[in-house]
Amino acid sequence: IEQVDMRLIWPHEAHDFTPWLANRLDLLGDSLGMELEIVQREADIGGFSLDILAQKRDTGELVAIENQLEWADHPHLGKLLTYAAALDARVVIWVASSFRGEHRATIDWLNDWTPEEINFYGVEVSAIRIGESLPAPVFRPVAFPNDWTKQRVVSADSRYNEGRIRFYQPLVDALIKQGFQMRREAQPWVNKVRTEFNGLYYYPHIPKSPELWGSDWMWGVSVKLAIDTTSRERNVRIFNALKQEQDQIHEECYHEIGLVKWDEGKRRACTVETYGLHVNVSDNMRRRMSIDETLEHSPRIREALLTRLLQFIAILNPRLERIMGELQDEEAAPDASPQPAAPAALNRQAPAAEGDLMSLSAYCVKCREKRDMANARDETTKNGKPIIKGACAICGTGINIIGKTMANMKESHE
Repeated sequence: IEQVDMRLIWPHEAHDFTPWLANRLDLLGDSLGMELEIVQREADIGGFSLDILAQKRDTGELVAIENQLEWADHPHLGKLLTYAAALDARVVIWVASSFRGEHRATIDWLNDWTPEEINFYGVEVSAIRIGESLPAPVFRPVAFPNDWTKQRVVSADSRYNEGRIRFYQPLVDALIKQGFQMRREAQPWVNKVRTEFNGLYYYPHIPKSPELWGSDWMWGVSVKLAIDTTSRERNVRIFNALKQEQDQIHEECYHEIGLVKWDEGKRRACTVETYGLHVNVSDNMRRRMSIDETLEHSPRIREALLTRLLQFIAILNPRLERIMGELQDEEAAPDASPQPAAPAALNRQAPAAEGDLMSLSAYCVKCREKRDMANARDETTKNGKPIIKGACAICGTGINIIGKTMANMKESHE
């Protein structure tokens, strides 16, 4: 584990760090035990501007956030108090790379002598990297209200996050080796498997303290499909279309990997997940696992998670391809151009001539090994990247080679 210079990640506080933080308020909120949502960035106050004006999602209370990528100083404290007073903010958060004792004492004094409904927080921000992983932000509250019920043992919380990175990184590496493209989130332990459709991702999840039932069942561990396009209405349509086949999906999942949970959600995204994991890690006692025990058994848990993820993809992907194809055709119909060319044809290159045929193979999630590809063809993904699509010659499941064209593959064979 190494500390990373934050200026290498965010060279400029106003141009880089503030916009990033405004889009990732969930990370700051998690460290304080509150859900935050953006109201305005660079909120204007009498010719000056507050870095971020947010609000608490549950109460709507205004939250004033002032940040700096350096030691806390007097000018920022004065600005923050001025902005908070002008906005009548009920929560005031000061983010800095480090706080001096006198500034922590000032926040404590403000919490002691201001009304109970007004709360002040001092939060230190830093960045760490484990091995070759991408840098990860860490928020650490150092000053807060006396009656703050969401207090964290910071050293233990940071240690837990570092443990999660050590657990997930080998799983990510294994998925990349099998040809999957990954989407890394702001939390470095969250890595989602991309699909060919924007906004649809698979990802494994293991809770902070998974519960052991008996000798071989871990409860709370799951593999999820996230349906999170830019439209809530579209997400629900995809979710409902998939749920129409829930009886068959439940049957397939039950025999292969376990129970299925459907969650339409109340916000934008919908999720489908299969939960519980068979892995022989303990005795017959029902209890919760610590992060140390999870890491101790991580190779076995990762192997079981990887198997489940591949099986889940094999069960849902063919259905998603059909549903998304039907949805795209339906969405395109009102604006269909009189031109004869169909949208799909624009992304598809001519098939290889008979004399140019070559043997292609790719990983089949159903067979769980590399298989020869039948009916190979060049296509382009939604984000413009080349992809060779085909079917497993053994079971017929769709298989892909991402980032390559048939011409590329032919050159590599010659």
